[in-house]
Amino acid sequence: MTTRIIALWIVLAAILGFAFGGTLVWSTQKAPPNNREYPAKAEAQDSRARKTPINSITDEKHNGGKQKENWYQTFLDHTPDWFVAIFTLLLAFITYRLVASTNRLWEAGERQLKIAGKTASVAINVERPYVYVSEIELRRVPLPEGEGPPADVYVPVFTFTNYGRTPAFVTRVGYNHAVVDKLPDEPAYHFTDDLTVELVIRPGESYPFMLEQPWMFIGAEQRAKIMVGKMYPRCWGQIRYRDFLGGVGETGFVAFQYPELKAGDRIVSEAAFRFTGPPAYTYQRYSDDGSDPS
Repeated sequence: MTTRIIALWIVLAAILGFAFGGTLVWSTQKAPPNNREYPAKAEAQDSRARKTPINSITDEKHNGGKQKENWYQTFLDHTPDWFVAIFTLLLAFITYRLVASTNRLWEAGERQLKIAGKTASVAINVERPYVYVSEIELRRVPLPEGEGPPADVYVPVFTFTNYGRTPAFVTRVGYNHAVVDKLPDEPAYHFTDDLTVELVIRPGESYPFMLEQPWMFIGAEQRAKIMVGKMYPRCWGQIRYRDFLGGVGETGFVAFQYPELKAGDRIVSEAAFRFTGPPAYTYQRYSDDGSDPS
């Protein structure tokens, strides 16, 4: 903005400079010669003026079409210098007002463009899908008696829900899990390779995503540590999806399973996942140009 205003002032200064310079040059060329310095030239001009008939301008209308040129020259010769200067200043003032008005219109147009851009951005954010994991379940895998490992085997099921106002076209799901006391500093994911845009989550609907591999194993020793809060089953992942405008969103999540609480044989609180964890695992990203937001 500042650069444009400086440029406009430079243009205006140039116009004023040319106007004043032109006025000075014009006045100098129109000034009659000094009789004291050029007596012969002045006498010749007076002699020609005495010999020129009054109606010579009228008679020249049949002499090669020079009437217009002589009339214009006569007008210039009889125009006072102060009138030319005032006319030049008036022209410069009009030019200045035109430049100022153009600058104001330019600034108003830029403000309107910014407002329109913000309005479009708000509209996109309102209308686009928002997909989050709404539930995680550890579903036990039934194994033949005596053939499984000495541990309980589970497969996580992630339920994704679209809380937005338009459909989400899922393109990728990343996932991982572990029974640990602390998460790694940076999340590592396994990614699906067979998802296509045909996987659609409509507004207000949910989609359960069950992992086939890897399984989660919880043995007796791990179970004892889980019950006293020394380690937890943890699940984390991300979902990437495209919207109807061509933008791409990505949501990361992480959760740990709080163990069930018993009082004798009665279950006081069932085991449930709580969604909390480091910022490196929980994020919401969006790219409006269709590129990967990661």
